[in-house]
Amino acid sequence: MYSIISLSLFAIGTTVAAIAAARPMGEELWWLLAIGALIIVAGIFVNRIALREAASKAAAAEGGLDMSQVTALINGLPGKCREILGKIDASPEFSEEVFKAVDTISQEDLFNIVENRSVLAYSLGAKVFPVLFGEFAEGERLFNRTWSALCDKHIEEARVSLTAAVEFFEKVSAEITNISSQKP
Repeated sequence: MYSIISLSLFAIGTTVAAIAAARPMGEELWWLLAIGALIIVAGIFVNRIALREAASKAAAAEGGLDMSQVTALINGLPGKCREILGKIDASPEFSEEVFKAVDTISQEDLFNIVENRSVLAYSLGAKVFPVLFGEFAEGERLFNRTWSALCDKHIEEARVSLTAAVEFFEKVSAEITNISSQKP
């Protein structure tokens, strides 16, 4: 739908601009040229929406996740990590249950977010995505450090790393929620 609208706007804008450029001598039709240019710019913006929508559909068709699913995974990370921190605080000894919970998040949530990062890239754009995903990558690195510390049964190091990871995941979650609430 958006692609048809964008193509129509391009065609109309180009036609209007061409008419203004082919004006008879002595007539000032600069305003018509400006209108044609504005219509073309509107077509560009509508085309960007169409491309984002197409990328999301393509990812879903390939068995990937769409933007709302990736956002839900990101928004769920801080709570899941806080839950694991609660288990670590409740029992300062190594727990297989805690290790399995961390391993599950790593294999499912983090894996799915990273594998579907193209959906985020298309939806967020070139200015926002690198910054947001950089923050996410820092949280992921700290989360992986948590996993590694648990493998070596270093509970305190795991707690410190997971606490830091939660901070990054909370930043990303808050930012993506803010961005999503601003989009129409």
